[in-house]
Order: sequence, then C-alpha cells, then structure tokens
Amino acid sequence: MPLPDLPEDVGPILTIVSVKFADAPEPGKSAPAITSIGIELYGPLPGGVAVGGRFAPDAVKVRGLREIDMGAAMRARQ
Repeated sequence: MPLPDLPEDVGPILTIVSVKFADAPEPGKSAPAITSIGIELYGPLPGGVAVGGRFAPDAVKVRGLREIDMGAAMRARQ
C-alpha cells in the first residue's frame, strides 16, 4: 500500500512533482539533463473553511468543510 497512513476512502491525493535540471545541456545534447526528481503526496485534511469559493471542483469532497458564500455574508451584514 503506497500511503499506509491514509484510509482507502480518503479521496483525491494532491501530488507535487519538482524537477531540477542541470545548469547547461551536456555537450551534443539540446536540453539540460535532469539531476533530480522529487514527488510529494498529500492527503486531504478534514475540516476547514472556504470563503467566496474554492480552488478544487465541487466534485472534490472535503469532510467537515464549511463553505461561506461571500455575497450572502455581506448581505447578512447589512
């Protein structure tokens, strides 16, 4: 199991890949060589708040997330 600390039904996993290239291409090559690749995997945290929208699509469910419509919040304040 690749992520033993996460339950099977955790949902989407955020993956960040970083690539480091050599400063200059090797002689006779048109592109710099890759010197390292890093891959980081993050599981979703429960809870949180989204004010005025979210970056993730609505299909991505976050347990315990509170979503606040900014327009409704401003109208209620008046």
